[in-house]
Amino acid sequence: MQQPPKLPLKILRFFCAEHRLEEIEGDLFEEFQDQVQSYGYSKARRLYYWTVIRSFRSYLFDYQSNSTHPLSFITMIKHYLKTAFRGIFRHKSFSIINIVGLCISLSSSLILGLFIADEFRKDYDLEDKDIIYRVEGSTEFRANEGFNGRVHSGLGSALVELIPQVTHQVKMNKIAQDVIIDDSQKRNFYQEEFISTDSTFFDFFPQNFIEGVQKGALNQATDIIITEKTALKLFGTTSAIGKDIVTTGNYKNQFTVTAVVKDPPPHSSIQFSFLNYKDGSRDNIRNPLSTLSTTYIKLAPNEKAESVARIINTTIIQLVQGDWMKTTTFRLSSFQQAKYDRKVTDNIIKPSNKQMYIIFTIVAIFILALAIINYTNLSAARALQRGQEAGLRKIIGAGKLSFIYQFVAESILFCFSSLLLSLLVTALCLPYFEQTIGHQLIFNYWSDPWFWVSILATTLLIAIVAGLYPAFLVSRFKFTEFIKGNIASSTKGASLRKGLVVFQFVIAIVMIVCATVVRDQVNYMTKETLAFEPDQIILVDVAQSSNFDLFKTELKAIPEVINTSFTTSPPGGKEHRVSSSNNPFGEVIYQHNVDHNYAEILDFEFIKGENFNPEKPFENDEGAIINETLAKMIEAVNPRGVDNPLEKSYSFTLEEMKIKGIIKDIHMESLYESIKPMIFVYEPSKGSNFAYTLIEVSTDYIQETIAEVEKSWTKHIPDRPFQYQFLDTRFDNLYSSEIRLGKIFGIFTTIAILISCLGLYGLVTFMVQSKTKEVGVRKVLGASVLQIIHLFNKRIYKLIVISGLVAVPLAYFVMNRWLNDFAYHVEVSFLATMLIVIGTFILASLTVFARSVKIATANPVDSLRNE
Repeated sequence: MQQPPKLPLKILRFFCAEHRLEEIEGDLFEEFQDQVQSYGYSKARRLYYWTVIRSFRSYLFDYQSNSTHPLSFITMIKHYLKTAFRGIFRHKSFSIINIVGLCISLSSSLILGLFIADEFRKDYDLEDKDIIYRVEGSTEFRANEGFNGRVHSGLGSALVELIPQVTHQVKMNKIAQDVIIDDSQKRNFYQEEFISTDSTFFDFFPQNFIEGVQKGALNQATDIIITEKTALKLFGTTSAIGKDIVTTGNYKNQFTVTAVVKDPPPHSSIQFSFLNYKDGSRDNIRNPLSTLSTTYIKLAPNEKAESVARIINTTIIQLVQGDWMKTTTFRLSSFQQAKYDRKVTDNIIKPSNKQMYIIFTIVAIFILALAIINYTNLSAARALQRGQEAGLRKIIGAGKLSFIYQFVAESILFCFSSLLLSLLVTALCLPYFEQTIGHQLIFNYWSDPWFWVSILATTLLIAIVAGLYPAFLVSRFKFTEFIKGNIASSTKGASLRKGLVVFQFVIAIVMIVCATVVRDQVNYMTKETLAFEPDQIILVDVAQSSNFDLFKTELKAIPEVINTSFTTSPPGGKEHRVSSSNNPFGEVIYQHNVDHNYAEILDFEFIKGENFNPEKPFENDEGAIINETLAKMIEAVNPRGVDNPLEKSYSFTLEEMKIKGIIKDIHMESLYESIKPMIFVYEPSKGSNFAYTLIEVSTDYIQETIAEVEKSWTKHIPDRPFQYQFLDTRFDNLYSSEIRLGKIFGIFTTIAILISCLGLYGLVTFMVQSKTKEVGVRKVLGASVLQIIHLFNKRIYKLIVISGLVAVPLAYFVMNRWLNDFAYHVEVSFLATMLIVIGTFILASLTVFARSVKIATANPVDSLRNE
């Protein structure tokens, strides 16, 4: 006699009223046997599934008052909650572990969730953001640089005029300038962010005007609009219309305030202190020598960016002149893409690291998953301890839903108690988290109804999921097994529980490896790649002065000042000049203007030749120092076709220059960038050019030294503020998101390890319960405490080995993909990875020891008597 499939029958038994179940099952069974004889077993199985599905009718749910189905026991909910409260206070250690574990995981996920929500709320109120695009260009003369977020300043106007699909355009430039405010006591300097634009700016980014009106506020070269915060800082009032603003920077300008606007909201990607007028009357697309600007356009509704970009390229090439513009290709990036594009940047938006938010989203989900696993394992262990109670419930007629209601009610109580505690922990920890990430979160979650709906729904889902497993586990046993006490040694669900622990430790090992690699890469970027000591070099902001020599001479009198240099190109940024595109090497060469002390401060390692000599100015003007990358390029291209190409002169700039020296490659920019071919040209600062000041100091009496340097600066260069930073801070700013990633990863990795150990504690609890009698027998036969502990450890070791085998390749894959974004990076250390796995072994052993030592040292007579 063939048996019907079990799955549809289980579903039917779950939903069907008990007094109707026997009759329906009998009819289905008889029909199945008839179909086997008529159609064969395979078709009969399929028909059986279809028959069960068609059998569902409303009368199946007709539960009678004397039915044992749990839906007839609504009043039992109160009893379940009362039982749950009693259980919490009776088993305090179990309750504390559960609540603390859930609290930690919910708090961690809450903080990460707020961080992620904060980012995705950026620009949420910006109108037309879906049709705003940034125009980007790439020229063959700088093919190795890819696309640039700044294009010909006349391009935007030409696009609106010639291409109907482009409806609006705005061109902008952003620069930090120093504002001078003189009062009766002293001259005050304020460094502020200026966006140079025109009235088209408001078509894209509307502003709230406090004083003045939008029309006519930005039409003349002297017009300037300031924010409310800036007006209060400079003038002490928002009534600032007609007041003068004087700046000192690359150009000294005087502006008149024509309007005051509200501060840009924190969630806006467009941040500024001043809007000043940018004259675009001379920006003609046919002029090949125009300046570059960040250009945004609006497309007509339903227009595709790719098709419009093709039209732009075919239209513009017919108008432009000069090889540079003729070889430029344009594309469009949406406003949302521009916010996260760290390779193609403009000077308007500071891009965010989207990859980091994706990583933290995954971490938040994993931590929540770990919490569910922990609570499930611990709840199941506790459920099996209550075997006799469950057995008695079954005797009096409790069904599956009765156990589901009971365990889900307890789970809800635990989860929402943990949620209340986690909200308190989140409020306390959030300021420290904001300090770690370097900015304040703008998302006010306390007053956001969607936040509360989301968090309550998530907590309820966790409670239901975590409560279902122990309910199904207990309901699968017969009441005779409960009464006899056989469930503690049962293997039902053992594979699932072990699998969950393996999953936990896979996550833990992957996160530890990732945190270690991120830390090593950050250290490599900020310290190990530099030949000099960045924490001993002060960088003073750019200035123009004829008194640099006097300033330098006076610095020599300060004992802690070791050396001083003036340059256009301090390391740790993109300040450089670009050599002529007509050079014979096929690539752009990056030019740095320096004096003779520059090589000494940055500890250049000369492979060939020598440094500039201040005693031989004529030789310095004729020669240039090049880096190793450029030397290899010269040898490979060999434009002169000679045996020793490095001994010839070349047009690195407008004039031919000899190679005075070759230095080992150094990192002047971020490690995301490959080392460029570079030349260092001699330019002692005589007051005609702008220059940065590098000051090498000893670390003794650092504050006193800075005070002396500032005193000398104020004396000789009074029209420029003394604004400085150490070079290590400048390099750290290049990797701010990676440094934050390392810090946050370290914190939440520790949390994941803690939660994983709690999950392991739950599994060991199962083992201890199932082995109580065996441990007693072993001890009677002479087993030692260490042998008993090893009995539990050897099973855990198998799980850790499996976790390691899964986690190590996964971690290698994830981190290699992350490291590939850097031109220069560390390798994932096999030795460090193995040490992490070994450390996991040790940590797991300690966790097992903490749980098993009690039963290993207990009197075996007690355990046997209990059995």
